Amino acid sequence: MPDKPEYQNYPNDEINLMDYIKVIIKRKKLIIGIFIICVVATTIVSFRMPKVYQIDSTARIGSIGGSLFSVGEMIEKTKNRNLLQSVIQGIDTNITVESLKKAVKIEKVEGTNFLKVQMESVEPGIAIDILNKIESKLVLDGNEFYEKNITLINERIQELHARKENVSKQIKMLNQNTLTNYETIYSELSAAEYSLKKNLLLANNFKIIESPSKSMNPIKPNKRQMITISAILGLILGLFIAFIVEFWQKSKEDRQ
Repeated sequence: MPDKPEYQNYPNDEINLMDYIKVIIKRKKLIIGIFIICVVATTIVSFRMPKVYQIDSTARIGSIGGSLFSVGEMIEKTKNRNLLQSVIQGIDTNITVESLKKAVKIEKVEGTNFLKVQMESVEPGIAIDILNKIESKLVLDGNEFYEKNITLINERIQELHARKENVSKQIKMLNQNTLTNYETIYSELSAAEYSLKKNLLLANNFKIIESPSKSMNPIKPNKRQMITISAILGLILGLFIAFIVEFWQKSKEDRQ
């Protein structure tokens, strides 16, 4: 007697591609119904969700021969608790210091001394006020530090100039043997004075380059993305339920 095959296929147990297509056609109303419910529900939810706007502004870090503060230092100053607390107290808002720390984002514009300051909010008017106050305080404090450095550099230039004058007088009184040493000193003083004057010429104070402004359109919710995802999930869910219903109905018929 020939051996029985280990597995035996029965026509009723095998579901081929045509069976899937038949189930889909048979349950198309169920599938379309679930698909429409998912899309409509998501559309309604997306339009009822609060609109989140992005507030952008740009500020310049003061520089004298190089930035006076690093980006890390500016971030620390921006997110200083005392600074944020004073900002909140002057604005009618329920936002906390901790949430404001997370909301305010700072990044450097590559190749410049500019900082891009951003904030996302459902209340763009309040967010603009907050960024205005933060940047105004940073610019005010930064320029105080900037002016102190300018004063110190001017004093240093005056000191170097006085030393140059003194060396120049001594050069006229010296003999040839010691003249070279004093000429070297004079050259070094002149170079140092020139370098400081150059730094002053190229110096930039702290300044708000672009005042805070909101994005033309809300950045959240992304209605198109939400509806697209809901459509895909709705279709998958509709197909899944259609096959579950078909399986359940066939099982019920087989039992009868």
